[in-house]
Amino acid sequence: MRVIKTKDLMIMRGVNLRTAQKDMQKIKDYFDKQEHQLITNYEAAEYYGLDVHDFESIINSQLS
Repeated sequence: MRVIKTKDLMIMRGVNLRTAQKDMQKIKDYFDKQEHQLITNYEAAEYYGLDVHDFESIINSQLS
């Protein structure tokens, strides 16, 4: 498990910073998290309907 940052969402979705920030807020709303709480890769993967390994593969392949 690892914490997802806005930059991870930018990389995964190929969007700009502001769009990734909005997505991060949508994920927090979906999981009923407060602003200071963090999002994990498992939660982000579930939100996007992906297996966590697929989610990580997408991010890692974009970094290469």
